[in-house]
Amino acid sequence: MNATQRKLLMQLVIGAAWVDGELDRPERQYLQALLERQKLDQDPDLLALLDTPIALPQLEAWLVLFLQGTSTPTRLAALATIANLLMADGVVNRSEHNLIDEIHSLMAQIPASRDEEEYRQAAPGLVQGLRGLVRRALDGAKHLFQ
Repeated sequence: MNATQRKLLMQLVIGAAWVDGELDRPERQYLQALLERQKLDQDPDLLALLDTPIALPQLEAWLVLFLQGTSTPTRLAALATIANLLMADGVVNRSEHNLIDEIHSLMAQIPASRDEEEYRQAAPGLVQGLRGLVRRALDGAKHLFQ
């Protein structure tokens, strides 16, 4: 995955973290740690996203952009990246394993064609699934930053 795709992936993760309209201190710390692991912790655009709720249409637009610009192997690499991001402590517990399974199921819902309209139609459901996954991951990782 190239730098642009990694940045877009982090935009999706941060945007999905805003599911409830707020990020508390442990959630911000977790997301900042994810940015550090991706070597994106100095990116002003991503840092600004930690302070501003992301509107659903923006999140859907980013997802469509990501899908348009990636091949199936890159999407699988994204799945691996998301899975690694969710394992903040390096240990895969049962809930993290379930999250990874859910991510895999979510990725399977991505249209196989490269048609932009199909991506736009699939985006709302995919974004909703991504938001739920990230929210559960953040809830599971809060204890690491309290």
